[in-house]
Formats: sequence, C-alpha cells, structure tokens
Amino acid sequence: MPQTLDQVLDAIPRTYAGPGGAVAVAKEGQVIARHAWGFADLENRIPFTPATMFLICSITKQFTCATLLDRAVSPEALDKLLAARLPGPAPRPLARELANNQSGLRDYWALTALCGSPAEAAFSEDQARRLVGRAQSLHFMPGTRYSYCNQNFRLLGDLVAEREGAPLGELMRRHVFDRAGMATARFCPDTAQVPGGTVGYEGSPEQGFRPAVNRVTWGGDAGVSACLDDMIAWEKHIDATRNDPNALYSRLLAPVTFRDGTPAGYGFGLVRGSVLGRATTGHTGGLRGWRSVRLHAAAERLSVVGLFNHLTDPQAAAQALFAAALSEDMPPPATGPVIDWAGRYVEPETGLATRITALPDGRVT
Repeated sequence: MPQTLDQVLDAIPRTYAGPGGAVAVAKEGQVIARHAWGFADLENRIPFTPATMFLICSITKQFTCATLLDRAVSPEALDKLLAARLPGPAPRPLARELANNQSGLRDYWALTALCGSPAEAAFSEDQARRLVGRAQSLHFMPGTRYSYCNQNFRLLGDLVAEREGAPLGELMRRHVFDRAGMATARFCPDTAQVPGGTVGYEGSPEQGFRPAVNRVTWGGDAGVSACLDDMIAWEKHIDATRNDPNALYSRLLAPVTFRDGTPAGYGFGLVRGSVLGRATTGHTGGLRGWRSVRLHAAAERLSVVGLFNHLTDPQAAAQALFAAALSEDMPPPATGPVIDWAGRYVEPETGLATRITALPDGRVT
C-alpha cells in the first residue's frame, strides 16, 4: 500500500538524517505540505524553519535563464557579447548552447583542480574570468552533445548584466523574484557568507557533523540564496501562470534540441525527465554541506521542494514525496548506473558520482 504524505513527511528527518532541512509539496497552486525540522546552526541551536535562508546552488540556473529570456527575449541577443568573451575556441558556442549545456566548454571549477588548487581554496570572480578567458579549445563541437558545465551559466549571467548595464542580482530581483513573490530570495554569490547564518555540514550521524568549508564565489550558475517559502512562491507562480505562453516558466519550457534537431533533455537550467511515468522538469543543487531539489509535473500541477543542510540524496526525498502526493508506490531503486539531475553518472551501490558527457542518442562518454 502506498505511503501517505504524512507518513513520508514524518520519516524524512530519519531517512535523510542530518542537522536540518525543509520540504514542501504544492498541488494545483495550493500548499498541501510544508515541514521543517532540526537546526540551521547546530552550535548555536538555531532552528531550521521555512524562513531559513539556504544556498540553492544549481537551482539558480533556471533563474538566470528566466532573467535572460525576460530581458534579452532570446539567447541570440547575447551571441556577439559571448564571442568577445571567448576569443580562443573555434567554432565558438552560441548563447543558446550555453543555456542548454551543449557549449563544449570545460567546467571552470573542475579546471581549478587541474591547476593545483585544493577544494577549500578561494575561487574568486577574477579567477573565474581568467579561466574562462584562457580557453583555447572545446571538449566537443557545440550543439552536438550534452555536458554539465557551470561556467555556461556564469557566462550567461555576466552577459545579461553587461547588456542591461545592471548587476545580475538587481535584474533577478526586479524581473524574477519580485514578480514571483519570492520576498527574501537574493543573489549572494559568496558561499562563505550565507544570509541568516545558516551552516552547511559534512559528516554522518555515525561519525558526527562538522561545518563544511566553502570559499567559492558563484555567479549565474549557483549564486542564489532562498528559503523554503521563497521556493513555494516560485511553484505557486508557475501554477498561476501555467496558461500564459509569455510567463517566465512557459518560456523556460521552450523545446530544446541539438543542432541536428534531435530533442535534448536539458534546457534553460531545467532537466526535462519523468518520475512515475509523469513528465517533469526540475533541478538539484549541491555544494559541500548543501543539497537542494525542486521537481514540477505540469500535467498534474504538482511541485516538490527540498532543502537539506547536509550531504544526502534530495532527489530520492523529492520522489518519495511526489509518489505520496499521487498515492502511488515508489518504483524499486535502480540496480544499474543512472544519470542524476545534475548530469552525473551515479553508481547506486556506492553513491559515487562523476560528471558525464551524453551524446544526442543518450549514449554516455
């Protein structure tokens, strides 16, 4: 018999044990579950609430793309500015290919390891610009493959700000957050300074938890902080504007293809997939000590959001809530390799994840 939504909500703090978290479920524009537990700061015993600010990490990408589409109308308006930022690679990717993770660029944060930088080292805006500007070749021909790449969205955010003559955070606030009623969401790229003092943790219940060290300065790829209530507002805005072809989310859902016309599974900061046979869009977010997820099924008018300030599997938690909201059983866990929402190869037995590149036909390299 399927678990009820209340049963899943009661079990989540134990199933995904850690310092704290918050989840919500919205159906047909109404919140049917809103639950927070544990601590945003263990040392100071600050509770985790629906108003606790949180690093949503890569969920930021859809907000960058929403700002882009609202201000520039189409990515093509940024192509000339992009060419000036990428003097080396030829042929150069187009802005649309950045938005769809088809650029062929190598991820700049991954490149820091090849340059000898430890994971705890600072990664500043200037360093990011230098790494992007030094690119002399591409990983593959733009528009022919999918490969998850943070700097695609860092570039898009920078280019929108350059075109509009205003900071990206100001543009996001004016054209996305205010419109959606996300009252406290903000662009805060410095991961060492979390609004409200929320702490992300590494460790486990068996070994204990310790604050995670982050000194990365993100941009349009992962620089937004928001609370559960902000994310609920986004889901309610999506539902309220579902029949408007010019609404922010409607524009993010525009069909995505590779250059040869083959449909693609990622576009404008959203993974287009399925859960329990229902077509979904969504994204996960992750950094040391931080895990987040949002999942939306348009036909069912169903949304799930999860925020965890520790290292766990937010996607599994979201799917459990999704199934309970539909009064269905969860399918058995995968027995072979899977691709998660961040575009990584995941080995289920170990949980280890590796960035992958996918060909248009779904084959993995």
